Amino acid sequence: LSELEAQLNALSSEYGFPLELDKKEPNLKRALAEAFLRFAEIVIDRINRVPDKNFLAFLDMLGLDLLPPRAARVPLTFTLASGTAAGAKVPAGTLVTAAPAAGETEPIVFETEEDLILTGCSLVAVCTADSKQSIYFNDYSLRGTGKEAQDFPVFQGSDFAVKYIYLGCRYLDIKAARTVTLNCPTNIPCDCFEGSKWEYWNGEEYKSLKTRPTSVSDSLNLTVEEILIPTTIAGTESSWLRVELNATVSDTDLPKINAVDSTVDVLIEAKANAVPDLIFANQTLIDSTENFYPFGERPRTGDTLYLSSRDFFSKEGAKITIKVTLSRRGKPSKDLKLPWDYWDAERQNWMLLPLEPQNGEYMFDTKSDQILTFKCPKVGETEINSKRGYWIRVRITGGDYGHQEYLSPIFKKVGDEFKPAIGADGKPILKPVSDVAPPLIKSIHLGLEPTKVPVDILVESENNGFKVYRSGDSDIDALYLGFKPSAPNAGFGDQPTTLYFGVEGSAEPSDPQDLPVLNWKYWNGAGWRDLDVQDETQGFTRRGLVTIVGPQDFTRSTWFGREAFWLCIQRPVGTYKNPPRLRRILTNTTWATNTQTIRNETLGSSNGEPDQVFRTTRKPVMTRQCLEVGEPEMPSTADIEAIMAEERADLQEDVVKAVRDNTGRLVEAWVRWHGVTDFYASTPHSRHYVVDRRTGEVRFGDGKHGRIPPRGRNNVRFARYQVSSGAKGNRPAGSITQLKIAVPYVQSVTNWEAAEGGADQESVEAVKIRGPKTLRHGDRAVTASDFEDLAFEASPFVARAKCPETTTPGNVELAILSKSNGGTPSAELCTEIKQYIEARMAPAVTLEIKPPSFVCVAVTATVALTDPKNESEVKRAICARLDAFLDPLSGGPDGQGWDFWHKPSKSDLYALIHSIQGVDYVTSLGELPEVESGEVICSSAEHEITVKDPKEAEDANTGP
Repeated sequence: LSELEAQLNALSSEYGFPLELDKKEPNLKRALAEAFLRFAEIVIDRINRVPDKNFLAFLDMLGLDLLPPRAARVPLTFTLASGTAAGAKVPAGTLVTAAPAAGETEPIVFETEEDLILTGCSLVAVCTADSKQSIYFNDYSLRGTGKEAQDFPVFQGSDFAVKYIYLGCRYLDIKAARTVTLNCPTNIPCDCFEGSKWEYWNGEEYKSLKTRPTSVSDSLNLTVEEILIPTTIAGTESSWLRVELNATVSDTDLPKINAVDSTVDVLIEAKANAVPDLIFANQTLIDSTENFYPFGERPRTGDTLYLSSRDFFSKEGAKITIKVTLSRRGKPSKDLKLPWDYWDAERQNWMLLPLEPQNGEYMFDTKSDQILTFKCPKVGETEINSKRGYWIRVRITGGDYGHQEYLSPIFKKVGDEFKPAIGADGKPILKPVSDVAPPLIKSIHLGLEPTKVPVDILVESENNGFKVYRSGDSDIDALYLGFKPSAPNAGFGDQPTTLYFGVEGSAEPSDPQDLPVLNWKYWNGAGWRDLDVQDETQGFTRRGLVTIVGPQDFTRSTWFGREAFWLCIQRPVGTYKNPPRLRRILTNTTWATNTQTIRNETLGSSNGEPDQVFRTTRKPVMTRQCLEVGEPEMPSTADIEAIMAEERADLQEDVVKAVRDNTGRLVEAWVRWHGVTDFYASTPHSRHYVVDRRTGEVRFGDGKHGRIPPRGRNNVRFARYQVSSGAKGNRPAGSITQLKIAVPYVQSVTNWEAAEGGADQESVEAVKIRGPKTLRHGDRAVTASDFEDLAFEASPFVARAKCPETTTPGNVELAILSKSNGGTPSAELCTEIKQYIEARMAPAVTLEIKPPSFVCVAVTATVALTDPKNESEVKRAICARLDAFLDPLSGGPDGQGWDFWHKPSKSDLYALIHSIQGVDYVTSLGELPEVESGEVICSSAEHEITVKDPKEAEDANTGP
């Protein structure tokens, strides 16, 4: 008998009416007794639930409501129909469905959040730069476009077996003997190049250099006499030398050269034996093989000597020498002025050439050769005497080289006197006389003093193509994206283009208060230009969309051997503690949520009575709904301001919509009412309502607590509300593929990533746990437990939260164990929790959300088996059971996961292993790791199970 049956049976016997319930015979007495017992159970159950009901009523009085359901979110990628030009539009609210899963009858509906303009350009190349490893080019195109299911580092390189090293420099195209000096750091010997084969490109093939390199200390000197023909390698045009290494080496073992490392220089020197391309003395073209007058035979103010050299004067920053050899010195006047100028293309004017001070003012009057030295400025091309080139000049701006010719009488000695000679005409005989002494130049030669120069450095593998070592700033990491249009003449145009970046895990910034800002650039044919973008990834710290508008001058270019439209994303130095990794980069992608928006749904007609109830046709109702009530008159100004404040609206038109007839008379005013959790704080004038999101029930006030909607016909409506499938919306990748309504020019749609974030409405049992915590912290984060409790309120995907002790005032660290992703919280979850708590804590506090520290527990055990034949199966079973027991989310003795700072005991593991079928007993168990920090969670590692035969174990235990 049950307890109630025994008690009733004893009472009936005591009062003289024995029911004899212990007898199983069916009779009328037993039937009445069972009916009575059933009613007694119901009453007892209800009485026992009174404390729970009182507790829930108490929580309701405090204003606690069940947390609403959450809609899953997913990036959807749309594909243009073949042959369609760019510009097709997927409007916001486009419905896409996933087929019902097993046991479901209705498809799961997703709708896009924003308008999406489809582009005809597809991503074809993804390349990365890594300044720390000196690698400029790593080809992750297959991974970035999703063709390989593997993530990749955004700003990090990888190993690379090097066969050739290429050195490209525009200074190498000088048509003169050049000496190239490579200065390597002391920890890397230059002899790694010795014995290697050095070659140059002659326009058709690589040919060996005539001379061999020589090493001195930490320098390698290489003389180049050959003429190098510029060519393009891996998208970079330059004059190239290459060295074939005797054996392939890893790129990390290479000597670091110039821009690869700031401790290294590349010097190029050319002796002063090259002649200018063109020389003009005023308008006269000079033959440099003959002697010539630089300012003519009779110099005067304004006379000019012009020199042109593309090889030398185009090398901005180089140290140029001009060697002047005279056949005859000039005799300058004391006031002679000879300034040297160069043509500045930006200013469109001649500017003073920065000759070095030791040159003084050269007047072309020295016996020995004169060498002028200057650091080459940015000389622009211009035309002199119809000849285009890079020109410098020297001209007379004052003084001279002697007076002009004049007539002087001829004197003869007559006796002791000199007298003018008289001609036949009786006049004094005159002869022309001149003291003009202009310089006569034998030769002018140009040279290049040892100059540290920028160098493009490539390394080539026998199988993996090229990597490009940085030739510019070595402290900038970058990600390069190449796009190819669907049509030959198509481009980005001026339409917005949306890119989705699937960030893997959580990239942690160096300063949580200062998120990294990436520098976006595009190639316009002449250089990299800044590009404005809308970046919701917050510098690749979370997955999201980046919207760009292709500029009009966005042009194709060839980089890394590929012609495409190229974007460059540069990372500021030191912006990440944990560098970001990407799963994929998608074009034509936008966010969609597992919601369906219903607009202008009429709920019914108000009868003017208190406590009216209406219901929606769909449920559950999501947050941010908009309910309107048709009222016969416009609300007062004070009422409108109160509504705008409650609804956080900016304009009156957002909360009141007046409907007027043809004469302008008001017919009715649709006024937005405000949703609240209860009517306790509502006044008779408060336009409030309460919605039960699970059932779709909408309740209005009684006139004392909450205003009663005025009487009207069909005057209560939801202008907008959304419904969701909750946790059912968490669909796997590739399952959301059906357009509910066809979209023009769209061929297909899919989700390359799983839909995540969907959750059902909070249960009553959960709110009973949350309620007392809410009463304690009062929606404010002050103590450590407050931060932990608010983390659970921020998201239903928090499994554990721990606020460890800190010694830094004002800094709070909160470790979060997520219910997914193996316990590591995603960037979105961290941001969501942080924003929720920051709105409830003191402004002076700094909050950092981080994943827990996992301590890996590797169990080392020796067991004896009941049957040695089952050794492999038993070992697999033990490892599987240990993995499940040590799972941070679902392990532990109670199957609820492991809490912070808790670890399994040896007795637990002994009992666990011994309970597995096939295990006779456990002979030994290794030591377990210590758990010291308060933010540490146990997790499973690779276990080592050794199996002993029972007889061997018995012999070992009973031995001498």
